[in-house]
Amino acid sequence: MSEWESWSECDTECGNGMMTRKRQVIKTPVNGGKHCPSMVQKRACMGTRCPNYPGSALKETAMLLPASLASNRLSNESQDIRHNLKYRLSKEPVDLDSKEYCVLFEVMKATKACRKVSEYSLLREGERVCVRCDTQVMRQSLGFRCPGHGTMDRATRWTVLSAPHCHGKWVRLESAGQQDGHSCPMCKKGAQFVFV
Repeated sequence: MSEWESWSECDTECGNGMMTRKRQVIKTPVNGGKHCPSMVQKRACMGTRCPNYPGSALKETAMLLPASLASNRLSNESQDIRHNLKYRLSKEPVDLDSKEYCVLFEVMKATKACRKVSEYSLLREGERVCVRCDTQVMRQSLGFRCPGHGTMDRATRWTVLSAPHCHGKWVRLESAGQQDGHSCPMCKKGAQFVFV
Protein backbone atom coordinates (compact mmCIF):
# COMPACT_ATOMS: atom_id res chain seq x y z
CA MET A 1 0.00 0.00 0.00
CA SER A 2 1.07 3.59 -0.59
CA GLU A 3 1.34 6.15 2.20
CA TRP A 4 -1.85 7.95 3.21
CA GLU A 5 -2.65 11.17 1.34
CA SER A 6 -3.35 14.34 3.35
CA TRP A 7 -6.78 14.73 4.97
CA SER A 8 -9.38 16.47 2.82
CA GLU A 9 -11.10 19.68 3.88
CA CYS A 10 -14.19 19.30 6.06
CA ASP A 11 -17.14 18.54 3.75
CA THR A 12 -19.38 21.11 5.44
CA GLU A 13 -18.77 24.78 6.14
CA CYS A 14 -20.92 24.91 9.27
CA GLY A 15 -21.50 22.14 11.80
CA ASN A 16 -20.66 18.44 11.90
CA GLY A 17 -18.96 17.03 8.83
CA MET A 18 -16.52 14.43 7.57
CA MET A 19 -12.90 14.44 6.36
CA THR A 20 -11.40 11.65 4.26
CA ARG A 21 -8.00 10.48 3.14
CA LYS A 22 -6.99 7.76 0.70
CA ARG A 23 -4.13 5.48 -0.26
CA GLN A 24 -3.49 3.27 -3.26
CA VAL A 25 -2.68 -0.38 -3.83
CA ILE A 26 0.89 -0.54 -5.14
CA LYS A 27 1.03 -4.30 -5.57
CA THR A 28 -2.09 -6.49 -5.67
CA PRO A 29 -2.04 -9.75 -3.71
CA VAL A 30 -1.04 -12.89 -5.70
CA ASN A 31 -0.52 -16.59 -4.93
CA GLY A 32 -2.60 -16.45 -1.72
CA GLY A 33 -1.13 -13.13 -0.60
CA LYS A 34 -2.70 -11.10 2.17
CA HIS A 35 -5.89 -9.16 1.32
CA CYS A 36 -5.32 -5.40 0.87
CA PRO A 37 -6.52 -3.31 3.85
CA SER A 38 -8.88 -0.34 3.63
CA MET A 39 -7.98 2.32 1.12
CA VAL A 40 -10.16 5.08 2.62
CA GLN A 41 -10.26 6.52 6.15
CA LYS A 42 -12.85 8.95 7.50
CA ARG A 43 -12.98 11.12 10.60
CA ALA A 44 -15.40 13.66 12.01
CA CYS A 45 -14.75 17.38 11.70
CA MET A 46 -16.48 20.64 12.59
CA GLY A 47 -17.10 23.35 10.01
CA THR A 48 -16.76 26.74 11.68
CA ARG A 49 -17.61 29.11 8.81
CA CYS A 50 -21.15 29.73 10.02
CA PRO A 51 -23.03 32.79 8.70
CA ASN A 52 -24.62 33.87 12.01
CA TYR A 53 -21.98 32.92 14.57
CA PRO A 54 -18.53 32.61 13.02
CA GLY A 55 -15.74 31.05 14.98
CA SER A 56 -16.33 29.33 18.26
CA ALA A 57 -20.12 29.12 18.74
CA LEU A 58 -20.36 25.57 17.38
CA LYS A 59 -17.33 24.44 19.36
CA GLU A 60 -18.55 25.81 22.70
CA THR A 61 -20.12 23.60 25.33
CA ALA A 62 -22.95 25.12 27.35
CA MET A 63 -22.44 24.75 31.11
CA LEU A 64 -25.75 24.59 32.98
CA LEU A 65 -27.24 24.76 36.44
CA PRO A 66 -30.91 24.45 37.37
CA ALA A 67 -32.63 27.85 37.41
CA SER A 68 -33.65 27.23 41.03
CA LEU A 69 -29.99 27.48 42.07
CA ALA A 70 -29.65 30.88 40.41
CA SER A 71 -32.07 32.47 42.90
CA ASN A 72 -29.88 31.26 45.80
CA ARG A 73 -27.14 33.48 44.45
CA LEU A 74 -29.28 36.51 45.22
CA SER A 75 -30.54 35.44 48.63
CA ASN A 76 -27.39 33.96 50.14
CA GLU A 77 -23.96 34.12 48.50
CA SER A 78 -22.64 31.27 50.66
CA GLN A 79 -25.23 28.90 49.19
CA ASP A 80 -24.12 29.60 45.61
CA ILE A 81 -23.10 26.22 44.20
CA ARG A 82 -20.69 27.96 41.83
CA HIS A 83 -18.56 29.12 44.80
CA ASN A 84 -18.59 25.59 46.21
CA LEU A 85 -17.35 24.24 42.87
CA LYS A 86 -14.66 26.93 42.67
CA TYR A 87 -16.47 28.58 39.75
CA ARG A 88 -15.56 32.25 39.47
CA LEU A 89 -17.51 34.95 37.70
CA SER A 90 -15.75 36.62 34.80
CA LYS A 91 -13.82 39.82 35.43
CA GLU A 92 -14.87 41.08 32.00
CA PRO A 93 -16.94 44.28 32.16
CA VAL A 94 -20.67 43.85 31.77
CA ASP A 95 -22.44 45.95 29.15
CA LEU A 96 -25.13 47.68 31.17
CA ASP A 97 -27.28 48.04 28.05
CA SER A 98 -27.21 44.30 27.35
CA LYS A 99 -30.27 42.45 28.60
CA GLU A 100 -30.68 38.98 29.96
CA TYR A 101 -32.15 36.65 27.40
CA CYS A 102 -33.42 33.11 27.10
CA VAL A 103 -32.76 30.37 24.57
CA LEU A 104 -35.15 27.54 23.71
CA PHE A 105 -33.43 24.24 22.85
CA GLU A 106 -34.60 20.81 21.76
CA VAL A 107 -32.54 18.04 23.34
CA MET A 108 -31.16 15.63 20.72
CA LYS A 109 -29.05 13.38 22.96
CA ALA A 110 -28.65 12.98 26.72
CA THR A 111 -26.74 10.50 28.85
CA LYS A 112 -28.62 8.09 31.14
CA ALA A 113 -27.08 9.86 34.15
CA CYS A 114 -29.49 12.77 33.56
CA ARG A 115 -32.47 10.55 34.40
CA LYS A 116 -31.08 9.66 37.83
CA VAL A 117 -31.45 13.17 39.28
CA SER A 118 -34.93 14.71 39.26
CA GLU A 119 -33.58 18.24 38.62
CA TYR A 120 -32.24 17.07 35.25
CA SER A 121 -35.07 14.77 34.16
CA LEU A 122 -36.13 17.34 31.54
CA LEU A 123 -32.81 16.82 29.80
CA ARG A 124 -33.88 13.87 27.68
CA GLU A 125 -34.26 13.33 23.95
CA GLY A 126 -37.12 15.22 22.34
CA GLU A 127 -37.76 17.59 25.27
CA ARG A 128 -37.66 21.36 24.87
CA VAL A 129 -35.89 23.32 27.58
CA CYS A 130 -35.40 27.03 28.24
CA VAL A 131 -32.06 28.34 29.43
CA ARG A 132 -31.57 31.88 30.77
CA CYS A 133 -28.46 33.96 30.13
CA ASP A 134 -27.92 36.30 33.10
CA THR A 135 -25.93 39.51 32.59
CA GLN A 136 -23.13 38.44 34.96
CA VAL A 137 -22.42 35.40 32.77
CA MET A 138 -22.30 37.30 29.46
CA ARG A 139 -18.87 37.66 27.90
CA GLN A 140 -17.69 40.81 26.15
CA SER A 141 -15.38 38.71 23.97
CA LEU A 142 -18.44 36.85 22.64
CA GLY A 143 -20.42 40.00 21.86
CA PHE A 144 -22.13 40.11 25.29
CA ARG A 145 -23.70 36.67 25.10
CA CYS A 146 -23.39 33.56 27.23
CA PRO A 147 -20.86 30.88 26.29
CA GLY A 148 -22.50 27.86 24.69
CA HIS A 149 -25.76 29.42 23.52
CA GLY A 150 -25.41 27.58 20.21
CA THR A 151 -26.52 28.37 16.68
CA MET A 152 -29.87 27.98 14.98
CA ASP A 153 -30.59 24.55 13.50
CA ARG A 154 -27.14 23.13 14.38
CA ALA A 155 -26.36 20.62 17.14
CA THR A 156 -24.11 21.88 19.94
CA ARG A 157 -23.00 20.35 23.24
CA TRP A 158 -24.16 20.94 26.82
CA THR A 159 -23.15 19.62 30.24
CA VAL A 160 -24.48 20.12 33.77
CA LEU A 161 -21.91 21.78 36.03
CA SER A 162 -23.07 20.07 39.23
CA ALA A 163 -23.43 16.64 37.55
CA PRO A 164 -20.76 16.31 34.84
CA HIS A 165 -21.92 12.80 33.88
CA CYS A 166 -25.14 14.42 32.65
CA HIS A 167 -24.34 15.83 29.20
CA GLY A 168 -25.48 15.67 25.60
CA LYS A 169 -26.38 17.61 22.46
CA TRP A 170 -29.20 19.96 21.60
CA VAL A 171 -30.40 22.26 18.83
CA ARG A 172 -31.22 25.92 19.37
CA LEU A 173 -34.78 26.74 18.28
CA GLU A 174 -35.18 30.41 19.24
CA SER A 175 -34.07 33.10 21.65
CA ALA A 176 -35.70 36.19 23.13
CA GLY A 177 -34.99 38.89 25.68
CA GLN A 178 -36.99 39.41 28.84
CA GLN A 179 -40.20 41.32 28.36
CA ASP A 180 -42.49 42.99 30.91
CA GLY A 181 -40.43 41.50 33.75
CA HIS A 182 -41.22 37.93 32.68
CA SER A 183 -38.29 35.62 32.26
CA CYS A 184 -38.30 33.62 29.04
CA PRO A 185 -41.55 34.90 27.48
CA MET A 186 -41.52 32.21 24.77
CA CYS A 187 -41.46 29.50 27.47
CA LYS A 188 -44.69 28.78 29.30
CA LYS A 189 -42.99 27.73 32.54
CA GLY A 190 -40.03 30.12 32.42
CA ALA A 191 -36.38 29.09 32.37
CA GLN A 192 -35.55 25.64 33.73
CA PHE A 193 -31.77 26.17 33.55
CA VAL A 194 -29.22 28.97 33.53
CA PHE A 195 -25.91 29.29 31.69
CA VAL A 196 -22.80 29.52 33.90
